[in-house]
Amino acid sequence: MNKLSTIAGRITTAAISLGALASTVMAAAYDYGYDYTYDYGAGDALGAGVGGVMLLVYCCLCLILALSLALWVWMLIDVLKRTEAELPDKTTWIIIIVLLGGLGALVYYFSKKRALDAKKK
Repeated sequence: MNKLSTIAGRITTAAISLGALASTVMAAAYDYGYDYTYDYGAGDALGAGVGGVMLLVYCCLCLILALSLALWVWMLIDVLKRTEAELPDKTTWIIIIVLLGGLGALVYYFSKKRALDAKKK
């Protein structure tokens, strides 16, 4: 009985291996009919145009963000360098610039910095 189960196991293993081999050969020989060429039609040109516009918008936004950050740092440094005699509400301006970011820096530049620099000259 033990020899019979060993022989049956070997036959089953051989049959499974042969079936796997046969299916692999059949799959490799079958032509799926996929066309690997690609026709670049008008839809692709439109997509490239939209992608180019989106890239331009992204670059412009990055430039605006970088300029806003530079203005923010410049105005924050300017406020920190000023004395209490020059800028009595120094703490208020620091809070405004920090909380409002670029907008606060822009407000400070046009409302205080230009006036303070004009007084120095």
